[in-house]
Amino acid sequence: MESVKILYLEDDLDDVVMVTRILKRSTVIAVDIRVADNRKDFCDLLKTFAPDVILADYRLPQFSGMEALQATLTLNITQPFIFVTGTIGEELAAAAILSGANGFVLKSNLDKLNEVIYTCLLRSRETPKIEHIHLLDTTTLRIKQQIKANQEVLDMVNRKLKKLRKDDSGLGQSNIP
Repeated sequence: MESVKILYLEDDLDDVVMVTRILKRSTVIAVDIRVADNRKDFCDLLKTFAPDVILADYRLPQFSGMEALQATLTLNITQPFIFVTGTIGEELAAAAILSGANGFVLKSNLDKLNEVIYTCLLRSRETPKIEHIHLLDTTTLRIKQQIKANQEVLDMVNRKLKKLRKDDSGLGQSNIP
């Protein structure tokens, strides 16, 4: 079972208990969860706890989930960011995803939380592989282009040598071996 460190931004203790209970039921991941309910604690835990996944309520009194998302982006944190919220309209959900969130789960549908976390983790781990494959493909293409250019230069040199040999052979003398 894989161990996953989760940072959860939430100010409602009942929701923290409920989400923690759901997370601990997973048969695929074992969780180590830390909770923050304000900007300072959230930012401190981002740096010291180094979470694998970030969960955040959308609405908090002094620090919103969108502000938390922006903080992670500012700090170049690329771990999956998932909103766990009571209500979120289509426009807010779209804005969250367009802003960089990896997903969202309604608190009324928490049974999906472990699946969403697992899916986001898989995707985040595939991205470096995809980037690595792209880098290999790009490098291979550059090498092939360089080989082709080198071959063209060699062909040109061989044509000139043949021409020089032909020209020299007509004179009866050859300076080229």
